[in-house]
Amino acid sequence: MTDERGLTRREVLAALAAGGAAALGVGALLRARDGSSDDDLPAEAAGALKALGTAVRAAHPDLLDDPAAVGDLDVDDVGADPLGALTAARPRIEADYAEGAVLDVQGWVLSRTECVIAAIAAPA
Repeated sequence: MTDERGLTRREVLAALAAGGAAALGVGALLRARDGSSDDDLPAEAAGALKALGTAVRAAHPDLLDDPAAVGDLDVDDVGADPLGALTAARPRIEADYAEGAVLDVQGWVLSRTECVIAAIAAPA
């Protein structure tokens, strides 16, 4: 499965397997595909995370209402720095995959924590 930019599912999942660097990894893949500069990476990563969050909210509208999913994530802190939150949540993301705490978002299998962070980052 590929997206409109030609990313394969394997490439995105490999980037997500890096844990907290997931959005940066996806941004780097997108940048490599379209020739963007390194200066564009943070904006691309943040934009990709917000787009993912919009898809998460559509697929799992009650996710942020689930205390088990949100856990100890501080919604205000995540909203202020979602990319930093991904980095800080790396052990939790890895545990999600190990425990099978994953969600399907448009055919992508993502950790529940990644989905929560993305959903918080997305515009409501």
